[in-house]
Amino acid sequence: MASSPPMDRALINPLHDGAAADDSATEITAKSAQRVLRNFHVLAAAFSLNHGCVTALVALAASELGPSLGNTTLFVLYACYTLSAAFLSNGLVARLGAKRTLVLSLGLYCVYVASYAVAFFTPIDNVVIVGAAVGGVAAGCLWPAQGVFFARSAEAYADAASISQKAATALLGAHFSAAYLVGEVGMKLLASAFEPGGPLFVAYSCIAVGAALTVARFVDDVSGDTTPPPPFAESATAALRLFRRSALCRLLVPTNLCFGLAAAYLNGSFLSAVVAAGMGERAVGAVSAV
Repeated sequence: MASSPPMDRALINPLHDGAAADDSATEITAKSAQRVLRNFHVLAAAFSLNHGCVTALVALAASELGPSLGNTTLFVLYACYTLSAAFLSNGLVARLGAKRTLVLSLGLYCVYVASYAVAFFTPIDNVVIVGAAVGGVAAGCLWPAQGVFFARSAEAYADAASISQKAATALLGAHFSAAYLVGEVGMKLLASAFEPGGPLFVAYSCIAVGAALTVARFVDDVSGDTTPPPPFAESATAALRLFRRSALCRLLVPTNLCFGLAAAYLNGSFLSAVVAAGMGERAVGAVSAV
């Protein structure tokens, strides 16, 4: 049987090659979008576990450390949080970038978590005050860095998936919120599943450190604006300038103040004086998770 002559490539419909190219481009785009989403998911999961350990210990502060020391640590934590967010975070994120600031902040969070274990196993109870100061500085820088990382991830995902910025922001926001709530509620329930004390504090420390190392090792930074950062003094006073110029910013102060007072009362008084006294210390984690 005679073999068929080779097909002249000039006779091939050029649309076939175009379709193959389009399919290849679509596949590359889909993989790029999946890579951005996977990177964000790793960050969201690790962030939520690390931060969940911190919020769980904040809820246990007064009942485990006593009203005096516990409330002192909460005061130091929130005070350093406020000062760090107002005067340090903007300049730090601009210079280090979102990922490095996240890694640094999550690492400093580990100091706060580990201070509870140190206080339990040693007579140096006041070490938790130092840990609270370090944790407050970390918290003030953590959330602005997370906001920058989130915004850049949403922009990158919108470009890769060929969807609107609004749709990408909504999708990533939903994913982060779900991970955040699972992490926070899960870590608080852990305090009710096990007896509060040294072993629980060590477990929290291991989880927090593991989460921070995960971000450092497995999360890629997301490129963004390459404009040189302004002088640090200018960055440090940006919040004050915004407060003076923006009426909306000033109107938000009462809401944030009320939220801060309510959170401080819940963690510093209600959970200790009411829940721990009436239901036992193991109930604090479950009630705070609600």
